[in-house]
Amino acid sequence: MVTLLKKTLFILLLGCNFYINTVFATATTDGWEEKASGLVETIQKTLEWFVDKPFYALLTLFLVLMVLIRKKLEERFSGLFDKAFDSLFGLSTKLFAHFSFEMRYCRDILYKHRVFNVRGLRVMGTFTLELDKVFVELRIAPSSNPNQANVNPLSDKALAGNRSIWDFLQHGDKQRNRLVLAVLGSPGCGKTTLLQHIALVLAHHRQHRYRLSRKIPLFLAFRNHVEDILQEAIDPAKPFSVDTSPTLAELAYKHFSHPKKYPELKPPEDWFARQLQMGLCLVLFDGLDEVGDVTQRIKIAQWVDAQIDSYPRCHFIITARPHGYRSAPLQQANILEVQPFNMEQVRAFVHAWYLANEVISFGKEDMGVKQKARQEAEDLLTRLHKIPALSALTVNPLLLTMIAMVHRYRGQLPGRRVELYAEICDVFLGHWRQSIGIHDNLTAAQKRVALQPLAAYMMNKNIRDISSQDALEVINKPLKRVGLTDEAMGNFLRDIQESSGLVLEKELNSWHFAHLTFQEYLASAYLLERKDSIKWEGLVYRSWWQETLRLYAAQGDATPVVKACLENSSLAAMTLAAHCLEEARELEEELRNAVVEKVLSNLEADTIEQRELAAEVRMSQRLNTLQRIDDDIEIDLQFISYAEYQLFLDDTRSQGKFHQPDHWQQLSFIRGQAQQSITGMQGKDAEAFCLWLTNKRGGGVAYRLPTPTEARSHPALNTGLATWCKYNSEYRLQWDSETNEQALLQRLQRLSALPIDLTFGRIREECFALSHDIDLSRARSKASTTSREPRHYSLSEPAEHPVLSALALALEYAELPSSALELARLPKLASVLEFIFDKVRHSNSPEILIQARSQRLDSKEIHDKHTQLEHEFYNPLPANLLGQAKQLLLAMQAVTDPEQQRVGVLIADLLHCVAAKNPLAVRQAWRQYCLHLAEYTWRGYDLLENKLAPKGWQRFFKKNKPEQLFGREIVLRLYWYLRIVLAREAGELPAWEGVRIVRERRAF
Repeated sequence: MVTLLKKTLFILLLGCNFYINTVFATATTDGWEEKASGLVETIQKTLEWFVDKPFYALLTLFLVLMVLIRKKLEERFSGLFDKAFDSLFGLSTKLFAHFSFEMRYCRDILYKHRVFNVRGLRVMGTFTLELDKVFVELRIAPSSNPNQANVNPLSDKALAGNRSIWDFLQHGDKQRNRLVLAVLGSPGCGKTTLLQHIALVLAHHRQHRYRLSRKIPLFLAFRNHVEDILQEAIDPAKPFSVDTSPTLAELAYKHFSHPKKYPELKPPEDWFARQLQMGLCLVLFDGLDEVGDVTQRIKIAQWVDAQIDSYPRCHFIITARPHGYRSAPLQQANILEVQPFNMEQVRAFVHAWYLANEVISFGKEDMGVKQKARQEAEDLLTRLHKIPALSALTVNPLLLTMIAMVHRYRGQLPGRRVELYAEICDVFLGHWRQSIGIHDNLTAAQKRVALQPLAAYMMNKNIRDISSQDALEVINKPLKRVGLTDEAMGNFLRDIQESSGLVLEKELNSWHFAHLTFQEYLASAYLLERKDSIKWEGLVYRSWWQETLRLYAAQGDATPVVKACLENSSLAAMTLAAHCLEEARELEEELRNAVVEKVLSNLEADTIEQRELAAEVRMSQRLNTLQRIDDDIEIDLQFISYAEYQLFLDDTRSQGKFHQPDHWQQLSFIRGQAQQSITGMQGKDAEAFCLWLTNKRGGGVAYRLPTPTEARSHPALNTGLATWCKYNSEYRLQWDSETNEQALLQRLQRLSALPIDLTFGRIREECFALSHDIDLSRARSKASTTSREPRHYSLSEPAEHPVLSALALALEYAELPSSALELARLPKLASVLEFIFDKVRHSNSPEILIQARSQRLDSKEIHDKHTQLEHEFYNPLPANLLGQAKQLLLAMQAVTDPEQQRVGVLIADLLHCVAAKNPLAVRQAWRQYCLHLAEYTWRGYDLLENKLAPKGWQRFFKKNKPEQLFGREIVLRLYWYLRIVLAREAGELPAWEGVRIVRERRAF
């Protein structure tokens, strides 16, 4: 009811505006007073219409008053009033024209983009679905490509991980900086639909739901404006220049002034220019990759860069396929990648799609309709769960829509992507029409006889649109072969449009396939029929042909394509060859092995693109060779390699997350290790790898760590490592052999006499659970409030530098054994230990992230705090303070007291921290200091336990809280963590923690 009322008010408001404009247009003619009086009555009756439009109400009232009082005022101020009134009247008329056009413009956007348009698929049924009813928010993440943008407003990592597009736009609004996003994704992943959704939200004035300021959407598809931008139709011989090309404002004005496309819009000439200059527009450019010619695409990218510079206050979003964007990247764009649908998104879309169809089918939305929609959706989800090959396709929104349509109208499901395309084309071109009793002169196969050469011709010409004349020349002979008359041939494309929607007339005498995917599939089918005459070497390296050749390989023998790829050897060609390994229906074994060998030889290539491709191929090989446990679960019998884990590290590092093993001294593995098993990561990092793999390759499956039982029952082929497992919420290391575990324990016993504790992987979580306070200065002040007076070598004044603050704390901790009792009584010992652990493990101030979680700091506060800490810890000590520290060290070395000797060791460690010349050296020195601190603290506990009688020790434990008593266990874990990491850094101890994965099919 509310929606109906809003629509009614909107229509009435338009009528009122029309009446106002009519009156003002005739205000200087006879009878204007009567019309003005009538206008007052109209406004009085429609005041409620202006509740949501106060500006219109005030402006209308002002103009009415000016009209009514003009007669009296002009008697007194004759000439002066005429000039003033004419000026004000002219300005008001312009303002009305401005806001009146904005209303018409937003209304046109709503009408044009409100339909869930998967480019022709909707024609299959009798129902047109609204986008708002079925749209599922896409997950988008910053790209792992290290060669992306120059200027990165997302550098503070406030947007790490998978996010909604609105999070990025909101971030740009807050920063008040220009935001340029290049959204990349595979065919059918929802890039265009995403832009349409953004345009609808802004046109509906619903941006407040996402906490955005008012923006006017400017949606333009590149393929419709190539000639206008490059001006090739004007003078093909003239070289391209950004300076002589039309501006974005000029292009928008020309586009929306088209009398046939937008007969009622009629934009004011300078309207787009004003909005762009004021930064009020969100510019949405769709389909950079659909500019088929690479040279043209590069020029278009240069033009876009120029427009970004010309309108620095506006935000820009550009969509493209990855291969198409790689050949023509933008200089200032932050690259985002559309993430595949996860199981929750698949489930949400299927239920929304069926409900929308059933509601329109029955004309109402009651419990019966909802129940039927729910049953149909659950039936599809159940079938998908039983067909793994098909459930893997559901990560793509276009393919998922096709699957839903085939299920609804055919009741059966194909098995592979190429079979799904074939099924959709057959359904569109004939089967569906036959099922509802419509007779066609041509079968679906006969229609494809003409459409396939048309698609191949357009691929060869690098075009998405073709004129009626050119299209008829291509399809004339094929149509004659299937028996069509000349008259029927002239109507063939229009008949296809009306009956299936596979081909659409964009404007008069200009045709295109409803989706580029259909053009590519039909072209691949044409190549399959003429494979012996195709010159593959001229196609395999071109991004425009990548998808078509992959579909060709999926339908037949990929041998000639792969041969051409190996001969070409470019990155694009080898990428295509790698895809053919996965998708080819058949391929000679010798060639398959040659591709694998050549690609894997690049695991340690100089370029990151070659390394990533090789690692992806290695990962695909692994996922195809998992060991079956039961119908739903498979396990890997080999450990993840360095090269595969590096893919995960690079991807997550771009999102501000660091999962490399703690003993690494750089962000990537050492050359020569690519195919070896990665070791040394923590359990939480191993689980993060599985989650990342699920997001990248999940579909209807999830990847996880094995349980201890699964790891024992299916031992790894390499028995020298331990497998990270998870049981309930606890991480465990499972050895395949007790001999290996015993050998490790013996080796650790030679490192230290302290009791061995290998559960240090949980220390950070336990510390965090005990306390959020990790400020070292607070811990130091708490330590100084103990009952004991400081000894003579403690700093009497508050430390002026973090290193000296840590020194003062260490001095108090080192007074052993007597200080152990006081240490255990510290209210927040875990706070200090957590700070130490974080400082040790990372060199990029991770404590800031923990503070952000506990204190809810905003991004600016995090940035300021990070800068402050970086300045404090990596600046050398002032000379006078350094002198104090050296004097303390000399004093400690001059005595024979073991306690003071321990203090001297700690001072020496801290001086090494001060003398370190780079962050890596600081981290190593700090770890050494913390190792000694943990050792001396634990020994203090041990001595205290031996010193007190058993009953006294029990009374001591009864008096203290669990979190205080837990300190001893944490200290031991901290010690062993540091001891092992330092030994690994020095090459004295190998890492033994490895990652194996389990793939589990899960119901949607």
